[in-house]
Amino acid sequence: MKKLDLNLNETRRTVINWPNELKEIIDRYHGWQTISHGVQKDAVQNSWDARLDRAGAKGWSVEFELIENKETRLFAFTDQGTTGLTGRVLSPQELQLDLPIEERWGRFENVAFTKEPSERALGARGRGKFIFVGASQHEASTNDGSKIQNLIVYDSLRPDDTYRFGLRTIITTDSPVLSCDGDEGRKKLSYYTKDLVKPLTNVGTRVIVVEPIDELVESVKNGSFLRSIEETWWEIIKEYDAEIHVKTARGRQRATFLDELAFPEKDTRRYKIWKRQNVKLPGAPVFHIKDLTIVYDAQAEYAEDLRGISMQRGGMKICPVMAKYVDKSVANAITGYIRFDSALEDKLREDEGPEHYSFDFKKDIPRFVRQFIEDEYEKFFRDKLGLNSGAKPRTYEKSHSAEMKALYQINKLASQLGILGKGILPTKSGGTPAIDRPIKLQFGKIGYPNDVLRVDYGQVIKNIRLSVTNDTGMKQGLGVRFSILYDEQDEIANYIDNKEFEVGPHNSEILFDIPKLTISQTEYKIKGKYTFFARLVSLNPNSKGQIVHQLQRHFWVEENPPQKGIFEDIDKFEFPSEKETAMGFSTRTETGGYIFSYNTAHPAKRAVESDEDEFMKYLIELMSLELAWIDLRGKTSKIFTQTEREEPAQLVRRLTQFLGEVRFKINRKT
Repeated sequence: MKKLDLNLNETRRTVINWPNELKEIIDRYHGWQTISHGVQKDAVQNSWDARLDRAGAKGWSVEFELIENKETRLFAFTDQGTTGLTGRVLSPQELQLDLPIEERWGRFENVAFTKEPSERALGARGRGKFIFVGASQHEASTNDGSKIQNLIVYDSLRPDDTYRFGLRTIITTDSPVLSCDGDEGRKKLSYYTKDLVKPLTNVGTRVIVVEPIDELVESVKNGSFLRSIEETWWEIIKEYDAEIHVKTARGRQRATFLDELAFPEKDTRRYKIWKRQNVKLPGAPVFHIKDLTIVYDAQAEYAEDLRGISMQRGGMKICPVMAKYVDKSVANAITGYIRFDSALEDKLREDEGPEHYSFDFKKDIPRFVRQFIEDEYEKFFRDKLGLNSGAKPRTYEKSHSAEMKALYQINKLASQLGILGKGILPTKSGGTPAIDRPIKLQFGKIGYPNDVLRVDYGQVIKNIRLSVTNDTGMKQGLGVRFSILYDEQDEIANYIDNKEFEVGPHNSEILFDIPKLTISQTEYKIKGKYTFFARLVSLNPNSKGQIVHQLQRHFWVEENPPQKGIFEDIDKFEFPSEKETAMGFSTRTETGGYIFSYNTAHPAKRAVESDEDEFMKYLIELMSLELAWIDLRGKTSKIFTQTEREEPAQLVRRLTQFLGEVRFKINRKT
């Protein structure tokens, strides 16, 4: 190994902003699910990895408990039939290493160790504990005046009957931990839990979230937390009769196998079944599919969290692969699962997301698995349901277009006010400004038919122009590829296939220019995300093959793009007779956004429904009133002053003014 003349004692530490680091981890979970869903998934996963009886899970259990009184609120989960957190309290230097399996305490306190494949573990990167930290809203000051935020405490009784307590919190530049053994640890537990929690008496581990966030508390109380356990861990509940309980002041409930997944083994009048067993993975036949089951329910749609084919690993649901080739009414009535042999599970784990909610389908093995599922879908549709790909295109009325435009406009208004939601907001602007490059690709102003990047069958995308600019003082040899991709990987159309160009110094050249592109169902049969993708590669001798620039622009076919905004979607139905005068209302979702529902039978709606533009304005006005209602529910307001919030007369006056501002904007625009 080479030697470097460097004294590390003379260097300075790189400061990590831990609140931002934690926020990034939490945001990644939010990209897939709620925090409460992530808490149960990582908690059970950690415990399942540590079970003593690897074959039968005998004696293994996990209990989640919400503990609260007038002063304190705690959320704890405790396992039994596990190893406990064995091992020493390690030094900071030791914590930087990949630790042996016996050092479970150190591995729990570490941030990013890598487990060996031989461990057959569900967890792999040591990041899951931070979903527990992120589930705390604790804030306090220490004796020296330091500010801390987010607090978890944990304890473990080990097989040698030794007891250890620990905690983790967040400060600006660190995530400090503390460990105490024996009676000192028991005293610490009593102090940090206000004596609401007693030391463990059975071998196992417990994690306690101090002052859990409202979302987690509400999910435990309303039953959605238990449901998420049953949806994620249905396999071990069925195969091992696994004991997982949720306890509140109301009582103790056990997670059970969901009735919706107890489908028949053979076809019936209601169900159509498709099964494959012990199949070599196409593209990588050294690996095997253990079994695949697809189920179609002819009488009802499945709940959203059960739709699609669940990719399972080690008894845990990772993510679904949805049916994209058929009408939504068919896709929503399909559920099932796919499982793999141990070698394929180990290989898939290499390309699994750190939150355990996704795979990198750009990598070969996950991509081969997804392609296998999609091929089996196609056979199932054809042979069992009598459908061909794209046989039942979905139609959209004027009202749907008006809804889409209203949703975009109201979320744009909310964003301008600072009332924000989650996700991304694809717009026609093309996203963030590009980095200035000496050699670069550029798209012209692409003309999309709608306010958001949605294109329905028969609609036209205009002015698709791609050019290259060379701002250097030398002639450049360049290779260009320009395609349309589905889901950022499958090529649908190729306009420039690695063609070679020479561009002179300080010069630009148009590479591709068509006035319009009609989106037809024949070519774009799969609904979803498509991408204009362009790549520029150097052909100069000293840099041949290097990617100089890549450019992409997205659009969605027959489907709304993901919405960033306080409003996530619009729903519609005829309100019951006791609510027939109501025009619309908003419902909060688990992700913190809202779904707006409007009354299809209201006379005011019927008066404007035939005119798409007027109907759009009608929806925007209704949603702006709901936006004001949402704003008033918050701790601080973006629309109303504190005086207006406290004085009913001034509140009504400001609301009238706000509605006038909204009407002014939407009518001036048209």
